[in-house]
Amino acid sequence: MCGGARTSIRGERKAAGRGEGTHRCGPHTSEEWRVKMNGYERTPAERARGSQDAILQAQRVGQLATLVNAAPGAGKTHLTVRVALDAAARGDRVVVAAATNAQAADLARRLAHDAPRETVALLLGRTVVPPHNLRPLIAAGTLRIACTTAALPDAPPILIGTAARLSYLDSGRYGAGLLLVDECYQLTDVALSMIVALGQRVCLIGDAGQIPPVVTIDIADWHGDAPGPHVACPLALAYRHPWIQRLGLPVTRRLLADTVRVIAPIFYPGMQMEALHDERHRRLALTRPGGSALDRPLDLLESGRGMTLATLPARETGEVDRELAATLVGLAVRSLERGLAVHEGGCDTAIAPRDIGIVCAHVSQVAAVRQGLPRALCEVLVETAERWQGLERALMLVHHPLSGRASDSSAHLLSAARMCVMTTRHRVGCIIVARGGLADDLEQAPPIGAHMFGEGPDPTLAGWRAHRCLLAALAPSSTVVA
Repeated sequence: MCGGARTSIRGERKAAGRGEGTHRCGPHTSEEWRVKMNGYERTPAERARGSQDAILQAQRVGQLATLVNAAPGAGKTHLTVRVALDAAARGDRVVVAAATNAQAADLARRLAHDAPRETVALLLGRTVVPPHNLRPLIAAGTLRIACTTAALPDAPPILIGTAARLSYLDSGRYGAGLLLVDECYQLTDVALSMIVALGQRVCLIGDAGQIPPVVTIDIADWHGDAPGPHVACPLALAYRHPWIQRLGLPVTRRLLADTVRVIAPIFYPGMQMEALHDERHRRLALTRPGGSALDRPLDLLESGRGMTLATLPARETGEVDRELAATLVGLAVRSLERGLAVHEGGCDTAIAPRDIGIVCAHVSQVAAVRQGLPRALCEVLVETAERWQGLERALMLVHHPLSGRASDSSAHLLSAARMCVMTTRHRVGCIIVARGGLADDLEQAPPIGAHMFGEGPDPTLAGWRAHRCLLAALAPSSTVVA
């Protein structure tokens, strides 16, 4: 079944195995659809507030370990800030660990802005230049930046840094009541083990659909080891400690209901994911007519579709497909020529180049697209899926990772997590561009992997299933653009 495809390297989900958290299909709208909880029905907005309140309450009662699984665009960073400020207001010292320096700086900016009475300390590497938007907060004295542990203030109420940077701290001196880990699925278990002593309690917040942590060493010795040091830390922690409290942020503010209907059963089968908004609240509008082949997918988005598939003639192309790259650029150009706008709150806001994103699987494909972009579209962000994690745009154009390469599919190309990231970055519309015949190619070439030898969860097989299900879901709205 398509709904069972999400069995990636992150391992089998025990809740799904027990039948808990089964995805509920059907329309997910903020006015018509309701979730029955504790005997009464709740709207998505009420469910979103209730989820955050439950997470805050878990910290207030001193829950030792909490794992928060969030839908894409559900407000993970906002929740991290709320939990940190709430704990600091109660007298707890807080350490916040992020995956990257950019994420740490963004958290520091938000926390220092929202807590002017608290001193927020940001620990950066010696070669990292602080972003310009932090300067007013530094001048106001609400944010202190240190590049060495000696420069850190004594007992800061809130300390932020990357997990790698925080691993050098002395837990006796900088230990806190609460350790918050933002984007925890980007952190390996061994990375968490190096900072877990900094908090008496730990709260992990992340999106289970994200790309697993990058591991650069040989992990053959831990092949099939569910709590191995290379595994994403929430999965390893939950495996070793089944009693860990698991809460969720299932309501996405970013994705619309039409997109949720497609991606939820494929990538989030164990989560009752729903959208806060549907096409009645936020949609794309075109102000000028069009009649070319490139206009067809744009017309479908205007009609209320959240995602659509645009196909080129079937052909083996290898890693770099110049024609497909030109099509992605052409769609970006055509959307601006037709005056694409976001209709929200009763008004239209014209889409600018900075509101458009293009995501690819390989850096060579990124280079091919960038090479074709006209100078007027220099603000269109073109990056790999890894760099798109945590980002969003109104309109996303996706270079399908298997396009022209289905017969040469690898674990990298078949990754369900990578495709999940690529298809959940848009606020309004997403166009996936691929060579035709992908579904048939996948059907004729199932992967050979660990599942054939009974070695447990096989991420390659899971990705193969996810790709097949996604193509099947988008087939009714697919268009030919050449």
